[in-house]
Amino acid sequence: MNSHKDKLEILNARLLLYYKAEKAILAGQSYEAEGLKLTRADLKTVQTMIAKLENEIARYSPPLRKRYRIVRPGW
Repeated sequence: MNSHKDKLEILNARLLLYYKAEKAILAGQSYEAEGLKLTRADLKTVQTMIAKLENEIARYSPPLRKRYRIVRPGW
């Protein structure tokens, strides 16, 4: 069992849920249905959590390999 891989999968799944929550909040913060007023989660809190999860995912993700291009004189 690869604990970093498992942790990364969990973090990505949570991040996807937070992205969906953010989209729902942006579509309408509150609404009324059948006499009940419903208010979605706080946008700032959701966006803070998105940033936190993105940073944590970056920490667990393998570093990207840098590509170098060698340019020879006269080419």
